Amino acid sequence: MLVIILANVIIGFFISYLCLKGLGFNFTVWTMGINFIVGGVVLALSAIPVWENRDDTSLLTFLASLMVIVGAILFIMALVTSASRRFTKHNVRNLGIILEVVGIIALITLWRRPVTWTEVIIPELSVVGGLYLIIKNR
Repeated sequence: MLVIILANVIIGFFISYLCLKGLGFNFTVWTMGINFIVGGVVLALSAIPVWENRDDTSLLTFLASLMVIVGAILFIMALVTSASRRFTKHNVRNLGIILEVVGIIALITLWRRPVTWTEVIIPELSVVGGLYLIIKNR
């Protein structure tokens, strides 16, 4: 499991660094809310296969609930302030970076466990999906 995590972290940091160099900071309250909610959902789904281990599950569900709450607050702020609700190409790239980071966070919390595909599939799909969004919207 440690090898999988190290490979994901190295690839994720390298790709994120290359994409962040040309990143225009087009964050709005609306897009940040979407990013936080998507990240929270991925962390919550990552906690399902390790449900019997209370330590890993509690950390993942805590992070997931924190991200969803912050995302909901940002959505409410976007409605109150009438923020722009456009989701542009740059925002999709930002979502890809968030998906990569959340997938790596989920893998790091599970690093002490033996490798089983049921526990690794959702964080790996998150990292691969984030990588796809970053490369496609470059």
